[in-house]
Amino acid sequence: MNRAKTVCFSGYRPEKFPFPLEAGCDAYINLQAGITRAIGESVIAGYSRFLSGMARGFDLICAAILLEMKEISSVYADIELVAVLPFTGHGFKGRWGNIHDMILEQVDEVVTLSDRHHRAVYLARNQYMVEQSGRLLCYFDGQLGGTAHTVRCAIRQGLEIHNLAEYDVQADLFLN
Repeated sequence: MNRAKTVCFSGYRPEKFPFPLEAGCDAYINLQAGITRAIGESVIAGYSRFLSGMARGFDLICAAILLEMKEISSVYADIELVAVLPFTGHGFKGRWGNIHDMILEQVDEVVTLSDRHHRAVYLARNQYMVEQSGRLLCYFDGQLGGTAHTVRCAIRQGLEIHNLAEYDVQADLFLN
């Protein structure tokens, strides 16, 4: 994997967003537009591989948008989407499970990091994605959790950070 040409996605699960991730919600529509714009800007900047940790919420939304962009425009035809699964059998039920399965059927590559679920499997996935990337596309508004950990790792690794929450991650005191 060429780190200089790779972007990873990290953001909240649906319950942590300050708005519902549902059609008809203006904030969600704006988020989708922001993701589309950020992916397009990344491609223009020379990025050609995108890593999704395949978590419910932001990760799956980004992956679905990228697949849609690849489908409707030849500009994105050669862009690669990699599903980074934290463990074998990773998945969900319901709406997010359907999205997860649809994405898995269309990705260019699947990387599975563990043969079983364990306590640190999600942190290991996040660390792996940061280590493989030159840019982080995220939605981070300061909440503690996996996204905060990923942002801290990205800062330490010197990644470009494109935060769609418009939150100054460098100024956040808990990151120091």
